[in-house]
Amino acid sequence: MPIETFGGMPAKLLKKAIAARWINDMTGVGRAAKAWPDM
Repeated sequence: MPIETFGGMPAKLLKKAIAARWINDMTGVGRAAKAWPDM
């Protein structure tokens, strides 16, 4: 079974985690947590 590097579930979770960390650095934990479902 091939692994989808850029569009698979692991990649999507990694992208969300990176974005949430950036939001956390810029604004705080609460806003990062609220933004998670929208990513």
